[in-house]
Amino acid sequence: MKNGIGKETKHRSTIAPFECDHCGYTFYGWTVTNRDVPNITLCSPCYNELVNYLWEKPDDEITQEGLAWVRDTRNKPYPRSDARRFHPNVPKWMRSAITQGMVKTNSDECYVVYSQEQIAVKVDIVDNSRLKSVKVRV
Repeated sequence: MKNGIGKETKHRSTIAPFECDHCGYTFYGWTVTNRDVPNITLCSPCYNELVNYLWEKPDDEITQEGLAWVRDTRNKPYPRSDARRFHPNVPKWMRSAITQGMVKTNSDECYVVYSQEQIAVKVDIVDNSRLKSVKVRV
């Protein structure tokens, strides 16, 4: 082992990033949920498009129409390719853990990720009483 190559690195505990339920964009920061379309996580561009789409819909159809819009991948913004799936603020070791299925996005679980050369090799779930994700309800 020369210059730490192949050495296992333990990263600080962190919550999982958000993943947009429409386009698949994975990011840290804040997310918006719509009171008319519950239990959906959207990035800002998708939320804005959804609001524009629902603007003239009758009140009794908003939830059904909103869920249908989120599920329809033909709506803009289109689902992202794997190369553009992650925001730059999501570290490579976290991207690796998500891609390998070790970390669930959109959860309140707190993870400690161990990596070798930015590739996740092990994940521990730890107490998250001090770390909470932030969602804004509108």
